Amino acid sequence: MQWDVRGKAPYPQTVLSHPNVNLIVERDIARIYGVSRTTSTRLIEDHGWVVGVKFKSNGIGRISCAVGGVDVSSGDRTTSGS
Repeated sequence: MQWDVRGKAPYPQTVLSHPNVNLIVERDIARIYGVSRTTSTRLIEDHGWVVGVKFKSNGIGRISCAVGGVDVSSGDRTTSGS
């Protein structure tokens, strides 16, 4: 997904994730979200893009990636790597 709202006021976008583990990649960061019981909010401003991949919650397990320093966990947690 991409957006370009340059010259417009930023606005909050509520995100309701699927009950899966989600890998989200943006320009400067990659994040892994465990299964969440709540919504989150992302401020949409300027321009950018995001790509997401969803995994079955039992299909990703616990993974450590030494190259990016990313640990994957589930359960209302977010892990970032850059």
